[in-house]
Amino acid sequence: MSDKTRYVRRQYFIKKGFQANFILKFCLLVMVGSGLSIGLIFFLSRETLTSSYNNSRLIIESTASAMLPAVLLSNLIVFGLVSVGVIIVTLFISHKIAGPLYRLEQGLKAVIAGDIGHQIQFRKKDQVGILADTFNEMTAGLYQKAVLVQNEVTALHEKAVSLDASDELLAGIRRIQEEIAEQLGA
Repeated sequence: MSDKTRYVRRQYFIKKGFQANFILKFCLLVMVGSGLSIGLIFFLSRETLTSSYNNSRLIIESTASAMLPAVLLSNLIVFGLVSVGVIIVTLFISHKIAGPLYRLEQGLKAVIAGDIGHQIQFRKKDQVGILADTFNEMTAGLYQKAVLVQNEVTALHEKAVSLDASDELLAGIRRIQEEIAEQLGA
């Protein structure tokens, strides 16, 4: 990546569907963890009794029943806080995946549109930098091959002119030369 070109995160949702699914799966994982935590607490305390005072009365009940409101409330609060954290962290992580994928997709569309010399750059901290290097090597190779073809067509054109070839043949060669030059962006 050149020093002049620096990509700065301007938009956090690039591939909205991918990123939303990514975040949702992590939130579901946190929810399953909360549910397992509640289930484990009740399973481990199912055969114990707890005594407590309620309105000056001594109450003896199963520990699981006594803890139910506190465990549910605390897990709901923790789930909410952890979910917010998970959303923020997974948004940034998914952005590091979706951003380069988006730039690669745009680069491929540019090549399809005829810009065979198109180069892409990722931010330094993106995880798929080798992919950009490989893409850039591919487009540089394609561009070099296209230049070679254009040079050969130009040489053929010059030979045809020197041999005083027919106007139809010259027009055909000129058309091919112009098409190649157009494809190269020259």
